[in-house]
Amino acid sequence: MKRILSCCVLILFSLFSFAQSADKGVHGPTDTLLLHQYESLMGNPSILTYSYSNGNGYFFGTNFIDIDQDPLTPYENGAQAFGQGFPVDTGQSFYILDILVKVGNKVKDANSTGTPLILSVQYLDDSSTYNVNTSSGSQSYTVHAPGTSLGSASILWDNIYTGLTNQYSVAHFNTPLHIEKNFVVVVDLMDFYLNGDRIGFWVSPPNGGSNIYGLEYTLWLYPNPMLWLQVNHIFSNINRAIAIFPVIDDGTFGIEDDAFLNGLKLGQSFPNPATTSATILFELETGSEVQLEMTDINGNTVLSENLGKKPSGTHHHNISLENLASGIYFYTLHANNKSLTKRLIVSK
Repeated sequence: MKRILSCCVLILFSLFSFAQSADKGVHGPTDTLLLHQYESLMGNPSILTYSYSNGNGYFFGTNFIDIDQDPLTPYENGAQAFGQGFPVDTGQSFYILDILVKVGNKVKDANSTGTPLILSVQYLDDSSTYNVNTSSGSQSYTVHAPGTSLGSASILWDNIYTGLTNQYSVAHFNTPLHIEKNFVVVVDLMDFYLNGDRIGFWVSPPNGGSNIYGLEYTLWLYPNPMLWLQVNHIFSNINRAIAIFPVIDDGTFGIEDDAFLNGLKLGQSFPNPATTSATILFELETGSEVQLEMTDINGNTVLSENLGKKPSGTHHHNISLENLASGIYFYTLHANNKSLTKRLIVSK
């Protein structure tokens, strides 16, 4: 066990089980999976860090470690990615519109302009087989792992917020991703290593992960060779949840409809389905210039309107659908350099 820990750089993957979620069932158009469950956990979140003789870094984020255990050589780069996955109930589907993350710390290299954070959504349809050395001998495991990629989005360096606040960093998908089975949000850290930048994510308090995640799905990344490993095969005492929250749209109302997300609220358009016109309700926490954009299911822009400067408070805006064919569309509200997206169905 100790040899595996000293020779590998491992970054935690956590998958949550809807059976353990306090809000199983209908999720609304701006529902954020596990946001409330995570923030209601007892205790304080933290940025897990570690240090070895030749290196130190973040446990969840970029890290560096003495892989070859040679004190005379520089420490090597650590794992190249980490992420968090989510099982989907059989027969259910929805769209992922955004990914919210809470970053605790970021450090820019002196020669770097700041690395964008890249997140992708992948189906949990691959597998990984590996051996773990234990006190009773070698144990072989085969686990589900990230596989088919559905799409990616990035967060610019200046838009990566840090500190223990309610400010979320948002990765927005211009074309919402249709989800039909278990998926993983993967955080790609390769560019951070290449540019010398550092980043660390918030994780739940100790023993907070099992409150919202199924430990049997918890994964690690083994960088050399690259294999997905389950954390409970390596560290039985690590029970954390990473602050990664997909924003979904399944066409219904739900738990997050009355919550500000980075100063914005976006209501479901009505009527929905609509034929010739629809009204969109939104609310601003502070006044801002507002822009509305609508795309079709392929990501093509079909409408773009500048709504001008709007004060804080609730607003209604009517849009014409006369020139749109029947189908699924997504409307995005942009304000204060933030955005939210919801789905609108046109039926004629």
